[in-house]
Amino acid sequence: MKSKEAIRTDIIRYANLVWNTKNFNNLNPLVQLMIEEVSHELFLLDNKLEEIDYSVLCKLVKRLSPRMYNYIRPSHAILKVESNKSICKLERKAGFLLKKLPDNIREKDITSVIYTPVTDIILHKVNINYIICDKIIHQLDSSGNRRIVGTTTQRSKYNKVWIGLDIDTEIETLKDIAFYLDFKHLPDHHEYYDILTELKWNFGNKPLKTTYGFPIHNDTNLSKEEKEILDFYRDHFITISSKINIKDIEKENLPKDLIDIVDKEITSSIPPLYWLSVTFPANFSQADIEKMSISLNAFPVINRYYNETDVLEKDFGALVSLSSGILQEFITIETITDLHENEYNCVDYVSIEGEYEVLPTKRKNMDDPRIVDYLERLVDIIHDERSAFTGIDNDKIINVLNAVSSIQDNDTKKIELNRINESAEVALLSVKPCENAGSIYVSYWTTHADLLNGIPEGTTLMANKIPELTKAEVMLLTETNGGRNLYNMESLKAINNFYLTSKNRILTKYNILSFCKIELGGYIENIDVVRKAIISHKLKEGIIIVMEIQVTPKRQYIDYFKQKGVFKDLLIRLQQRSPNNFNYRIKLIE
Repeated sequence: MKSKEAIRTDIIRYANLVWNTKNFNNLNPLVQLMIEEVSHELFLLDNKLEEIDYSVLCKLVKRLSPRMYNYIRPSHAILKVESNKSICKLERKAGFLLKKLPDNIREKDITSVIYTPVTDIILHKVNINYIICDKIIHQLDSSGNRRIVGTTTQRSKYNKVWIGLDIDTEIETLKDIAFYLDFKHLPDHHEYYDILTELKWNFGNKPLKTTYGFPIHNDTNLSKEEKEILDFYRDHFITISSKINIKDIEKENLPKDLIDIVDKEITSSIPPLYWLSVTFPANFSQADIEKMSISLNAFPVINRYYNETDVLEKDFGALVSLSSGILQEFITIETITDLHENEYNCVDYVSIEGEYEVLPTKRKNMDDPRIVDYLERLVDIIHDERSAFTGIDNDKIINVLNAVSSIQDNDTKKIELNRINESAEVALLSVKPCENAGSIYVSYWTTHADLLNGIPEGTTLMANKIPELTKAEVMLLTETNGGRNLYNMESLKAINNFYLTSKNRILTKYNILSFCKIELGGYIENIDVVRKAIISHKLKEGIIIVMEIQVTPKRQYIDYFKQKGVFKDLLIRLQQRSPNNFNYRIKLIE
């Protein structure tokens, strides 16, 4: 949008060209007056057209936005819990409270932050007490911190790690126990994670079968958000699938392979344990293996809050407002049932009994026109009319307007907070009840989305009303990440462009670029895709074709791309929408 002065300058330039004059003051006074008035009217007209264009665009984007897209993404992380029971089952609704809220969260009047398991989980009273890698013997405490307690007299087997397990006597097998592996010193989309399936596991010299990913019960119905987060962490988990009876395995101070190369004094200081060995492919360097962290009873968690409400019979047929806590956004419906325990199905448009439709409230899909635009116009009007209103102190008014403009940003947060407090509506529910439904029970999830990104690893939490874990140690193994709110106008336009041109499938370079603009949009200066041939790091693949996504970030956002989770999340979402033979890698151009 041009300023009035810019419009005036353009008109004067054209007038000088037409009448071959070199100075505006040489023009007829009447022409000068006409130019001033035309500049003013064009400025007002330009503003009105901009507002109409923006308003129409907002309405189009709102109407065309695909319903199936996840506009709100909760933050997530990996949580580690020390179980006090032999076997402890936790449902998805089990909550873990942040013990100490960050300052930026308290300032927003948020009183509690909860993370819940992404899916139902089972904790086992199994601890990793010792890890032996290369020539070093490490002892681990309950938090996973390592302490060197000795060394071997010579190097043990190359690329092999021994893990000393303390297993509760009531546990009969390691089946369905998941090991969390993390190379924290490397990017989280490093090629190592693609070949963790090639690891060879042995327990008491008996080979173990393993599966890739976090264990999920067959009867579990996962939401779209839960599937995405499990996919994000899939390459970090190795789950034991063999059912070997622990009673058939003997406890030992050290594995038989190491007894001859460890001093007897060190051997006697190590209590009898169950030893598990992991052999890594030659692709892994010994130095990286030594820095790798291995954890048990670790699982993905998601920031979300469980809400419940009842729809009374008198409200049937009307839109039902779903509310939430302060600054929370709607994620998904958990269940909708009536007095007769009829379960209702989600549809795009309600037509028959037993169906419901939910419309998230897109509170942030339109940016209010900034007050400075109106102040600029007001200053121009005062300037033009000062001859008619000589009693007005023009300079004083301009100073006041400038002061109002300068404090606008500070007051915006307070205005937004007051608005949300007055109406904490996150979604509208339309439901067609079954016959004689009586009343309808609704449960749904909300989240703080991007507000909780960046909570550091090592942060402690506590179990919320879980008797089995009253005194358990609960700690984040990773920084929280992944929270997004895509209800801003630029994101909505990018989403519409991608869906209208691709139908949520990635087949062309344009599709790749369009999708990257959704995920990286305001953070990038430029982005390009180049086809390249490389030698695959996977076994028996040879030379493969990859799509190299070259990202040039804006200078102020270079550090954003160095955070864990940013590129990995993009790669996973690209692969989910691409053919199986599409390979991607990302190159950051600074």
